[in-house]
Amino acid sequence: MVQISPFKLNESMIKSCCGFNTLAKAEEYISAVYDLRLMGSTLYAKVQGSMPEPYQVKIVLKEEEWKEGNCSCPSDFIPCKHIIAVLLKFIREGIQNSESVLKEILQPLDADALRSMIFKLLEQHPHLLDDIQLALVRPQTAKTHVVNTQAIKRKINYLLHQEFNHWDGDDLDYLVEDIEMLSRQVEPFLEAEDGRNALEVIKAIVEPLLEEAYTFMDYGVEDAYFDLLEKLENYCIEAILMASFEPKEKKEWLKSVSNWNQECEEGNFAAALEAMQVGWDYPLLKAVLNNQSDFDEEGIENEEVYEKIAIAAFRVLKRRKDFEKCLCLTHLAILDDEYASTLIEAKRYLEAQEFIKDNIRDPHSLTELSKQLYDHKQSQLALDIILPVFFRRKSKIVITQILY
Repeated sequence: MVQISPFKLNESMIKSCCGFNTLAKAEEYISAVYDLRLMGSTLYAKVQGSMPEPYQVKIVLKEEEWKEGNCSCPSDFIPCKHIIAVLLKFIREGIQNSESVLKEILQPLDADALRSMIFKLLEQHPHLLDDIQLALVRPQTAKTHVVNTQAIKRKINYLLHQEFNHWDGDDLDYLVEDIEMLSRQVEPFLEAEDGRNALEVIKAIVEPLLEEAYTFMDYGVEDAYFDLLEKLENYCIEAILMASFEPKEKKEWLKSVSNWNQECEEGNFAAALEAMQVGWDYPLLKAVLNNQSDFDEEGIENEEVYEKIAIAAFRVLKRRKDFEKCLCLTHLAILDDEYASTLIEAKRYLEAQEFIKDNIRDPHSLTELSKQLYDHKQSQLALDIILPVFFRRKSKIVITQILY
Protein backbone atom coordinates (compact mmCIF):
# COMPACT_ATOMS: atom_id res chain seq x y z
CA MET A 1 0.00 0.00 0.00
CA VAL A 2 1.45 3.35 -1.06
CA GLN A 3 1.49 6.05 1.60
CA ILE A 4 1.41 9.80 1.14
CA SER A 5 4.67 11.55 1.89
CA PRO A 6 5.05 12.27 5.63
CA PHE A 7 7.16 15.34 4.79
CA LYS A 8 5.76 18.83 4.29
CA LEU A 9 7.32 19.36 0.88
CA ASN A 10 5.27 20.87 -1.89
CA GLU A 11 5.91 21.69 -5.53
CA SER A 12 6.35 25.43 -4.91
CA MET A 13 9.33 24.72 -2.66
CA ILE A 14 10.91 22.46 -5.26
CA LYS A 15 10.31 24.90 -8.10
CA SER A 16 11.81 27.78 -6.11
CA CYS A 17 15.22 26.08 -5.91
CA CYS A 18 15.82 25.42 -9.61
CA GLY A 19 15.69 27.28 -12.90
CA PHE A 20 12.91 27.07 -15.50
CA ASN A 21 14.98 24.93 -17.89
CA THR A 22 15.90 22.43 -15.15
CA LEU A 23 12.26 22.20 -14.11
CA ALA A 24 11.08 21.64 -17.68
CA LYS A 25 13.65 18.88 -18.22
CA ALA A 26 12.79 17.30 -14.86
CA GLU A 27 9.13 17.01 -15.92
CA GLU A 28 10.27 14.91 -18.89
CA TYR A 29 12.29 12.61 -16.62
CA ILE A 30 9.59 11.84 -14.04
CA SER A 31 8.52 8.73 -15.98
CA ALA A 32 12.17 7.57 -15.99
CA VAL A 33 12.31 7.51 -12.18
CA TYR A 34 12.05 4.03 -10.68
CA ASP A 35 13.04 1.97 -7.63
CA LEU A 36 11.94 4.87 -5.43
CA ARG A 37 12.58 4.02 -1.77
CA LEU A 38 12.37 5.94 1.48
CA MET A 39 14.57 4.79 4.36
CA GLY A 40 13.96 6.98 7.41
CA SER A 41 14.50 10.51 6.08
CA THR A 42 16.63 9.50 3.06
CA LEU A 43 15.11 9.07 -0.38
CA TYR A 44 16.77 6.72 -2.89
CA ALA A 45 15.91 6.32 -6.57
CA LYS A 46 17.24 5.37 -9.96
CA VAL A 47 16.72 7.53 -13.05
CA GLN A 48 17.27 6.17 -16.53
CA GLY A 49 19.16 8.85 -18.44
CA SER A 50 21.11 8.88 -21.68
CA MET A 51 23.72 6.41 -20.40
CA PRO A 52 23.19 2.59 -20.30
CA GLU A 53 23.48 2.53 -16.50
CA PRO A 54 20.80 4.44 -14.56
CA TYR A 55 21.81 7.39 -12.44
CA GLN A 56 21.76 6.84 -8.69
CA VAL A 57 19.98 9.58 -6.72
CA LYS A 58 20.10 10.06 -2.96
CA ILE A 59 18.23 12.89 -1.22
CA VAL A 60 18.22 13.71 2.49
CA LEU A 61 14.86 15.14 3.58
CA LYS A 62 14.05 17.28 6.59
CA GLU A 63 10.37 17.95 7.33
CA GLU A 64 9.44 20.93 5.17
CA GLU A 65 12.54 20.91 2.99
CA TRP A 66 15.18 18.76 1.40
CA LYS A 67 18.60 19.25 2.98
CA GLU A 68 20.87 17.88 0.27
CA GLY A 69 20.87 15.69 -2.79
CA ASN A 70 23.43 13.70 -4.75
CA CYS A 71 23.21 12.29 -8.24
CA SER A 72 25.74 10.15 -10.11
CA CYS A 73 25.16 12.06 -13.36
CA PRO A 74 27.99 14.28 -14.72
CA SER A 75 25.95 17.51 -14.53
CA ASP A 76 27.56 20.53 -12.85
CA PHE A 77 24.14 21.94 -11.97
CA ILE A 78 22.90 21.47 -8.39
CA PRO A 79 20.17 20.38 -8.11
CA CYS A 80 20.22 18.55 -11.42
CA LYS A 81 17.11 17.59 -13.40
CA HIS A 82 17.25 14.02 -12.06
CA ILE A 83 17.08 15.15 -8.42
CA ILE A 84 14.16 17.47 -9.21
CA ALA A 85 12.38 14.66 -11.12
CA VAL A 86 12.72 12.33 -8.12
CA LEU A 87 11.38 14.99 -5.73
CA LEU A 88 8.42 15.76 -7.98
CA LYS A 89 7.50 12.09 -8.32
CA PHE A 90 7.83 11.65 -4.56
CA ILE A 91 5.51 14.61 -3.87
CA ARG A 92 2.91 13.70 -6.49
CA GLU A 93 2.67 9.96 -5.97
CA GLY A 94 3.78 9.40 -2.38
CA ILE A 95 5.64 6.30 -1.29
CA GLN A 96 5.61 3.65 1.37
CA ASN A 97 8.45 4.02 3.84
CA SER A 98 10.82 1.10 3.23
CA GLU A 99 11.76 1.15 6.89
CA SER A 100 8.22 0.23 7.94
CA VAL A 101 8.11 -2.53 5.29
CA LEU A 102 11.39 -3.92 6.63
CA LYS A 103 10.02 -3.92 10.18
CA GLU A 104 7.00 -5.94 9.03
CA ILE A 105 9.28 -8.47 7.32
CA LEU A 106 11.69 -8.83 10.24
CA GLN A 107 9.15 -8.77 13.08
CA PRO A 108 8.24 -12.49 13.01
CA LEU A 109 11.86 -13.69 12.70
CA ASP A 110 13.71 -14.96 15.76
CA ALA A 111 17.44 -14.42 16.42
CA ASP A 112 18.53 -17.65 14.68
CA ALA A 113 16.51 -16.86 11.56
CA LEU A 114 17.94 -13.32 11.44
CA ARG A 115 21.50 -14.63 11.77
CA SER A 116 20.91 -17.19 9.04
CA MET A 117 19.51 -14.52 6.71
CA ILE A 118 22.46 -12.19 7.37
CA PHE A 119 24.98 -14.96 6.67
CA LYS A 120 23.27 -15.79 3.37
CA LEU A 121 23.29 -12.12 2.37
CA LEU A 122 26.99 -11.87 3.22
CA GLU A 123 27.75 -14.92 1.06
CA GLN A 124 26.12 -13.15 -1.89
CA HIS A 125 27.38 -9.65 -1.03
CA PRO A 126 30.58 -9.92 1.06
CA HIS A 127 31.15 -6.14 0.90
CA LEU A 128 28.15 -5.71 3.24
CA LEU A 129 30.31 -6.89 6.14
CA ASP A 130 32.12 -3.53 6.25
CA ASP A 131 28.79 -1.68 6.24
CA ILE A 132 27.47 -3.85 9.07
CA GLN A 133 30.61 -3.30 11.14
CA LEU A 134 30.42 0.43 10.46
CA ALA A 135 26.79 0.53 11.58
CA LEU A 136 27.76 -1.17 14.84
CA VAL A 137 30.11 1.69 15.77
CA ARG A 138 27.65 3.39 18.11
CA PRO A 139 27.43 4.55 21.72
CA GLN A 140 27.22 1.90 24.43
CA THR A 141 25.52 2.08 27.81
CA ALA A 142 28.87 1.88 29.61
CA LYS A 143 30.82 4.97 28.53
CA THR A 144 34.02 3.53 30.01
CA HIS A 145 34.11 1.09 27.09
CA VAL A 146 36.47 2.25 24.31
CA VAL A 147 34.77 1.84 20.95
CA ASN A 148 36.44 -0.21 18.23
CA THR A 149 37.04 2.15 15.30
CA GLN A 150 38.63 -0.38 12.92
CA ALA A 151 35.60 -0.31 10.60
CA ILE A 152 35.85 3.48 10.33
CA LYS A 153 39.59 3.28 9.65
CA ARG A 154 39.01 0.74 6.89
CA LYS A 155 36.29 2.92 5.36
CA ILE A 156 38.33 6.13 5.39
CA ASN A 157 41.36 4.34 3.94
CA TYR A 158 39.20 2.80 1.23
CA LEU A 159 37.80 6.23 0.34
CA LEU A 160 41.25 7.83 0.27
CA HIS A 161 42.89 5.11 -1.80
CA GLN A 162 40.15 3.99 -4.18
CA GLU A 163 41.05 3.98 -7.85
CA PHE A 164 39.53 6.61 -10.13
CA ASN A 165 39.78 6.50 -13.90
CA HIS A 166 40.70 10.18 -13.91
CA TRP A 167 41.61 12.07 -10.77
CA ASP A 168 40.07 15.51 -11.08
CA GLY A 169 38.21 18.08 -9.04
CA ASP A 170 34.83 16.38 -9.51
CA ASP A 171 36.16 13.07 -8.21
CA LEU A 172 37.59 14.76 -5.15
CA ASP A 173 34.39 16.72 -4.52
CA TYR A 174 32.56 13.39 -4.31
CA LEU A 175 35.34 12.04 -2.12
CA VAL A 176 34.97 14.96 0.32
CA GLU A 177 31.19 14.38 0.41
CA ASP A 178 31.72 10.69 1.23
CA ILE A 179 34.17 11.53 4.01
CA GLU A 180 31.77 14.14 5.38
CA MET A 181 29.05 11.47 5.49
CA LEU A 182 31.45 9.18 7.33
CA SER A 183 32.29 11.94 9.82
CA ARG A 184 28.66 11.96 10.92
CA GLN A 185 29.44 8.76 12.79
CA VAL A 186 30.61 11.18 15.50
CA GLU A 187 27.15 12.69 16.05
CA PRO A 188 25.48 9.79 17.95
CA PHE A 189 28.37 9.85 20.44
CA LEU A 190 27.97 13.59 20.93
CA GLU A 191 24.22 13.15 21.41
CA ALA A 192 24.97 10.48 24.03
CA GLU A 193 27.51 12.82 25.70
CA ASP A 194 30.18 10.19 25.16
CA GLY A 195 33.02 12.61 24.50
CA ARG A 196 35.87 10.11 24.88
CA ASN A 197 34.55 7.77 22.21
CA ALA A 198 33.56 10.71 19.99
CA LEU A 199 37.26 11.62 20.03
CA GLU A 200 38.21 8.05 19.09
CA VAL A 201 35.94 8.27 16.03
CA ILE A 202 37.34 11.70 15.12
CA LYS A 203 40.90 10.41 15.43
CA ALA A 204 40.14 7.47 13.13
CA ILE A 205 39.09 9.94 10.40
CA VAL A 206 41.44 12.88 10.99
CA GLU A 207 44.78 11.09 11.00
CA PRO A 208 44.42 9.33 7.61
CA LEU A 209 42.94 12.55 6.21
CA LEU A 210 45.98 14.57 7.28
CA GLU A 211 48.34 11.98 5.80
CA GLU A 212 46.66 12.38 2.39
CA ALA A 213 46.56 16.20 2.43
CA TYR A 214 48.77 16.40 -0.68
CA THR A 215 46.08 14.69 -2.77
CA PHE A 216 43.64 17.51 -2.12
CA MET A 217 46.31 20.21 -2.50
CA ASP A 218 47.60 18.83 -5.80
CA TYR A 219 44.14 18.73 -7.38
CA GLY A 220 42.97 22.16 -6.23
CA VAL A 221 40.19 21.28 -3.79
CA GLU A 222 41.95 22.54 -0.69
CA ASP A 223 38.97 24.73 0.27
CA ALA A 224 36.67 21.71 0.58
CA TYR A 225 39.43 19.83 2.41
CA PHE A 226 39.92 22.58 5.00
CA ASP A 227 36.15 22.98 5.41
CA LEU A 228 35.99 19.27 6.24
CA LEU A 229 38.81 19.59 8.78
CA GLU A 230 37.05 22.57 10.33
CA LYS A 231 33.86 20.54 10.77
CA LEU A 232 35.86 17.76 12.41
CA GLU A 233 37.54 20.30 14.69
CA ASN A 234 34.15 21.63 15.77
CA TYR A 235 33.12 18.08 16.66
CA CYS A 236 36.44 17.71 18.47
CA ILE A 237 35.96 20.79 20.68
CA GLU A 238 32.48 19.63 21.61
CA ALA A 239 33.74 16.14 22.48
CA ILE A 240 36.58 17.56 24.60
CA LEU A 241 34.16 19.69 26.62
CA MET A 242 32.06 16.61 27.39
CA ALA A 243 34.90 14.19 28.16
CA SER A 244 36.51 13.39 31.51
CA PHE A 245 40.16 12.36 31.26
CA GLU A 246 42.58 10.68 33.59
CA PRO A 247 45.89 12.65 33.72
CA LYS A 248 47.76 10.13 31.56
CA GLU A 249 44.91 9.94 29.07
CA LYS A 250 44.68 13.73 28.82
CA LYS A 251 48.42 13.92 28.15
CA GLU A 252 48.06 11.44 25.26
CA TRP A 253 45.11 13.30 23.74
CA LEU A 254 46.90 16.62 24.16
CA LYS A 255 49.80 15.21 22.16
CA SER A 256 47.47 13.93 19.42
CA VAL A 257 45.56 17.20 19.04
CA SER A 258 48.82 19.18 19.10
CA ASN A 259 50.15 16.99 16.26
CA TRP A 260 46.98 17.55 14.25
CA ASN A 261 47.31 21.30 14.68
CA GLN A 262 50.95 21.24 13.56
CA GLU A 263 50.15 19.17 10.48
CA CYS A 264 47.41 21.54 9.33
CA GLU A 265 48.74 24.41 7.24
CA GLU A 266 45.71 26.48 8.22
CA GLY A 267 46.03 25.67 11.93
CA ASN A 268 42.60 24.07 11.89
CA PHE A 269 42.94 22.48 15.32
CA ALA A 270 44.15 25.54 17.25
CA ALA A 271 40.79 25.92 19.02
CA ALA A 272 40.63 22.19 19.80
CA LEU A 273 44.14 22.37 21.25
CA GLU A 274 43.15 25.31 23.46
CA ALA A 275 40.05 23.42 24.63
CA MET A 276 42.18 20.34 25.32
CA GLN A 277 44.58 22.39 27.41
CA VAL A 278 42.10 24.32 29.57
CA GLY A 279 38.61 22.91 28.96
CA TRP A 280 35.91 24.74 30.92
CA ASP A 281 38.64 26.89 32.51
CA TYR A 282 38.79 28.85 29.26
CA PRO A 283 38.12 32.45 30.45
CA LEU A 284 34.80 32.88 28.62
CA LEU A 285 33.47 29.51 29.79
CA LYS A 286 34.69 30.13 33.33
CA ALA A 287 32.72 33.40 33.32
CA VAL A 288 29.61 31.49 32.18
CA LEU A 289 29.97 28.85 34.90
CA ASN A 290 30.30 31.66 37.46
CA ASN A 291 27.17 33.38 36.05
CA GLN A 292 29.06 36.60 35.36
CA SER A 293 27.05 39.35 33.69
CA ASP A 294 30.05 40.82 31.87
CA PHE A 295 33.32 39.63 30.33
CA ASP A 296 36.49 41.45 29.34
CA GLU A 297 37.14 40.61 25.69
CA GLU A 298 40.38 42.58 25.54
CA GLY A 299 42.35 39.53 26.65
CA ILE A 300 41.24 37.49 23.65
CA GLU A 301 44.31 36.60 21.60
CA ASN A 302 42.61 34.69 18.79
CA GLU A 303 39.04 35.63 17.83
CA GLU A 304 38.56 32.52 15.68
CA VAL A 305 39.51 30.24 18.60
CA TYR A 306 37.23 32.25 20.89
CA GLU A 307 34.25 31.92 18.56
CA LYS A 308 34.72 28.19 17.91
CA ILE A 309 34.95 27.39 21.63
CA ALA A 310 31.91 29.56 22.35
CA ILE A 311 29.79 27.82 19.69
CA ALA A 312 30.88 24.32 20.82
CA ALA A 313 30.12 25.13 24.47
CA PHE A 314 26.73 26.49 23.43
CA ARG A 315 25.89 23.19 21.70
CA VAL A 316 26.90 21.22 24.80
CA LEU A 317 24.85 23.39 27.14
CA LYS A 318 21.86 23.41 24.79
CA ARG A 319 21.92 19.62 24.56
CA ARG A 320 21.82 19.53 28.35
CA LYS A 321 18.91 22.00 28.25
CA ASP A 322 20.81 24.33 30.58
CA PHE A 323 19.09 27.35 29.09
CA GLU A 324 20.24 29.85 31.72
CA LYS A 325 23.91 29.11 31.03
CA CYS A 326 23.16 29.14 27.29
CA LEU A 327 21.71 32.63 27.66
CA CYS A 328 24.69 33.75 29.73
CA LEU A 329 27.14 32.36 27.17
CA THR A 330 25.40 33.79 24.11
CA HIS A 331 25.06 37.15 25.88
CA LEU A 332 28.76 37.31 26.80
CA ALA A 333 29.92 36.05 23.38
CA ILE A 334 27.42 38.30 21.54
CA LEU A 335 25.87 35.38 19.66
CA ASP A 336 22.56 37.08 18.87
CA ASP A 337 20.99 34.32 16.76
CA GLU A 338 21.77 31.69 19.39
CA TYR A 339 20.54 33.97 22.19
CA ALA A 340 17.17 34.43 20.44
CA SER A 341 16.92 30.72 19.65
CA THR A 342 17.56 29.85 23.32
CA LEU A 343 14.81 32.24 24.47
CA ILE A 344 12.43 30.38 22.17
CA GLU A 345 13.58 26.97 23.44
CA ALA A 346 13.07 28.23 27.01
CA LYS A 347 9.51 29.29 25.98
CA ARG A 348 10.22 32.92 26.72
CA TYR A 349 8.48 33.91 23.52
CA LEU A 350 7.72 37.60 24.15
CA GLU A 351 11.31 38.23 25.26
CA ALA A 352 12.46 36.48 22.10
CA GLN A 353 10.19 38.65 19.96
CA GLU A 354 11.51 41.87 21.52
CA PHE A 355 15.13 40.77 21.24
CA ILE A 356 14.75 39.73 17.60
CA LYS A 357 13.01 43.01 16.77
CA ASP A 358 15.83 45.07 18.31
CA ASN A 359 18.89 43.06 17.33
CA ILE A 360 18.47 40.81 14.28
CA ARG A 361 18.26 42.05 10.70
CA ASP A 362 19.64 39.21 8.58
CA PRO A 363 16.78 37.72 6.46
CA HIS A 364 18.09 34.16 6.76
CA SER A 365 18.35 34.42 10.55
CA LEU A 366 14.85 35.88 10.77
CA THR A 367 13.50 33.08 8.61
CA GLU A 368 15.07 30.38 10.77
CA LEU A 369 13.84 31.97 14.01
CA SER A 370 10.35 32.33 12.55
CA LYS A 371 10.36 28.65 11.67
CA GLN A 372 11.39 27.84 15.21
CA LEU A 373 8.54 29.93 16.63
CA TYR A 374 6.10 28.25 14.25
CA ASP A 375 7.34 24.83 15.41
CA HIS A 376 6.60 26.01 18.96
CA LYS A 377 3.03 26.77 17.82
CA GLN A 378 3.62 30.52 18.06
CA SER A 379 2.19 31.27 14.62
CA GLN A 380 1.35 34.93 15.21
CA LEU A 381 4.80 35.73 16.58
CA ALA A 382 6.37 33.87 13.66
CA LEU A 383 4.39 36.00 11.21
CA ASP A 384 5.19 39.22 13.07
CA ILE A 385 8.91 38.46 12.65
CA ILE A 386 8.83 37.31 9.06
CA LEU A 387 6.41 39.83 7.54
CA PRO A 388 8.97 42.68 7.42
CA VAL A 389 11.31 40.34 5.53
CA PHE A 390 8.48 39.47 3.18
CA PHE A 391 7.76 43.10 2.40
CA ARG A 392 11.45 43.96 2.00
CA ARG A 393 12.11 41.11 -0.39
CA LYS A 394 8.68 41.19 -2.05
CA SER A 395 8.71 37.43 -2.19
CA LYS A 396 6.18 34.82 -1.21
CA ILE A 397 8.80 32.11 -0.89
CA VAL A 398 9.63 32.92 2.74
CA ILE A 399 5.97 32.84 3.82
CA THR A 400 5.44 29.57 1.95
CA GLN A 401 8.40 27.97 3.75
CA ILE A 402 6.96 28.98 7.12
CA LEU A 403 3.33 28.02 6.57
CA TYR A 404 3.67 24.87 4.48
